[in-house]
Amino acid sequence: MLQARPFEEMFFICILCTLFLSRCRGKSVKFLESNPFQIVLCVLVLVDAGVVIAEILLDLHAIRGENRVSKFIPKSHWGTGGMKWGDTPNF
Repeated sequence: MLQARPFEEMFFICILCTLFLSRCRGKSVKFLESNPFQIVLCVLVLVDAGVVIAEILLDLHAIRGENRVSKFIPKSHWGTGGMKWGDTPNF
């Protein structure tokens, strides 16, 4: 049969958990404030910024490419009334 734990045992467990969590918090703060972590974080931010700029440039290139291609495709093929699936374009 299970017995309820006395108040003193529960209090002791709560104190141990608090000490453990404060120790983990202290280690976490030290790690987050360390120089290697800050450098890695800066590198990740720069890589992310580079990826965003590359995506913007690719989108601009795709838009410019669409404009160049649209000069060669007759307007009768634009929109929904133009080419159907399987049709070959006449250039």
